[in-house]
Amino acid sequence: MNIIEYNFDQPFDDLDEAVDFWKEYLGLETVEFDNFLYDFLVKRLKKRDGGYIFVDHKKSAIIWWKEEGAL
Repeated sequence: MNIIEYNFDQPFDDLDEAVDFWKEYLGLETVEFDNFLYDFLVKRLKKRDGGYIFVDHKKSAIIWWKEEGAL
């Protein structure tokens, strides 16, 4: 098993696109949480190349095993 760390960055053209992305990702179909998402994203998005990027640092475990009878 190996533990790896990496950035899973998500670019956006504008704040509205970011909100739409997160609503889809979270399965939110109403405007009930739009203000919360706007406030959250304004604090987390970084300006880059005329748009924005959401930097999401992740840590994952890579697990592998040999199949019986395999080389």
